[in-house]
Amino acid sequence: MRPNSRNRAYLKRLLRKDDDWHNPYANLSKEDAQIEIAARDIRLDKDANDSRYALRCALQAADDQRQIPFLSLPKEVRLLVYEHVVRDDPVALARPPLLSTNKQIREEASPIFFRLTSPRLDVYQGAYLASEPKFDPKTCKWLEIIGPDGIKELRNISLANGNEEYNIDLSCPDAGQWSTTLRPQGYTPKPHHSRQKCSARRVKILAAHLADARRAVEGDVEDMAQSGEDPITLEKLLEHKESAHECVQDGMDMFAALCGQGKSVEPTINGLEILVDAITAKDQKMRDFVNAILRGEV
Repeated sequence: MRPNSRNRAYLKRLLRKDDDWHNPYANLSKEDAQIEIAARDIRLDKDANDSRYALRCALQAADDQRQIPFLSLPKEVRLLVYEHVVRDDPVALARPPLLSTNKQIREEASPIFFRLTSPRLDVYQGAYLASEPKFDPKTCKWLEIIGPDGIKELRNISLANGNEEYNIDLSCPDAGQWSTTLRPQGYTPKPHHSRQKCSARRVKILAAHLADARRAVEGDVEDMAQSGEDPITLEKLLEHKESAHECVQDGMDMFAALCGQGKSVEPTINGLEILVDAITAKDQKMRDFVNAILRGEV
């Protein structure tokens, strides 16, 4: 990054976003700040400014000086409490209220929060083009805010491409263990603070999906052969499904080579982009096959 005015302004915005992420009072209104100061009996200097910024600073200063009995517990016990709180909502990206209590608690609990949640990362619709970003703007912003330290703690993610989600265990090198979640066509994505629950979802492991497709196609091919019909389209469909599965496995192999696997996995933004390339390549293969059928080329 060159040291010019534009890049300095961009860096300043990123630092401000990072401060807001770590500051529990960043979005607190002046009225709410006054109520909280009164509730906590925080005394302000007589000549102190009563602006929203000054009230926020007073709350932060009080946090730094406040003694919290919870912090006197052994760290092992505190970590168990953090895990229990985070597990209450394993798919939410909004931080639990506990993480806004104190800077030390936030620093201790944030890695656990990223490790135990399963964030939905939306793929940009033009991600298959080399010149386009891999993630949609909201996801890019969230990844920028949590930074490399937050990304390396991720263990489970859901890559949403169109109406299909790929639920991925980043520590497992076998792409056959990915599960796919098919959302209804009328699905409307919610903000990244929550994942919409929908009873119409269908979840299936990729390996099982491929095995079912293989059995179904082989059975249909046998039936068509007995009836004298040409089974070539079904055979080609199976070939394309297997080739599409190889795309995601190759992507997972590249991810594991870059970021590790098992307990030693440490994801990076480049590693996540590799997985996006893999699922877009898979989906593109299937789209090409369908288009070839429609054009009468198969």
